[in-house]
Amino acid sequence: MQPESLTAACFCCDTKLHFTPDSDAGQVIERYGVVVCTPCFQANAAGWAPKYEEKLLRQLQRSHIAPPARNRSGRLPLD
Repeated sequence: MQPESLTAACFCCDTKLHFTPDSDAGQVIERYGVVVCTPCFQANAAGWAPKYEEKLLRQLQRSHIAPPARNRSGRLPLD
C-alpha cells in the first residue's frame, strides 16, 4: 500500500508537489500561507526575489495579514 500524498503547486514556479510523510518536496511558509518547492525555497533564502513581491503582497492582502518588516537586504523575509 502506498502512503497517501498531499499535492500543492509551488507558489513561485507552479511545479506540482507531492507531499508524503518522508518526502522533501517543498516547504510550507506559514507567514505567507504558501507552499514552495525546495529549489525555489533555497533560491530565495536571502529574502523573496523582487519578481515575487507583488504576488506575495497580494497573498498577504487576501489573507488580511500585514506585511512583515523587510530584512537587511530590503527584501521580504522568506519565513
